[in-house]
Amino acid sequence: MESKKPRKKTAREEKKEKYIKEHYEGVMFRVHNGERERLQTYAKKLGLSVNEFLYQSVEEKIKRIDEEGPHSDGETEKISNPKSE
Repeated sequence: MESKKPRKKTAREEKKEKYIKEHYEGVMFRVHNGERERLQTYAKKLGLSVNEFLYQSVEEKIKRIDEEGPHSDGETEKISNPKSE
């Protein structure tokens, strides 16, 4: 059986890969079997990618924690956002 050689990346692909590496970090997010499809369905309803859906969901949760605290009965300290500093 003949093995395929990996194709060489175009200059555009290499530039995009370099930009992503310099400006973004990855976060692993695991879900139980079947949950990925559920997330995809909700993201699609909103016209978002799964990544955008998860990111917006996390941002909304962080905002709620900053405004209300993680527990309704406890005092909390606001966590600073490094992007706003």
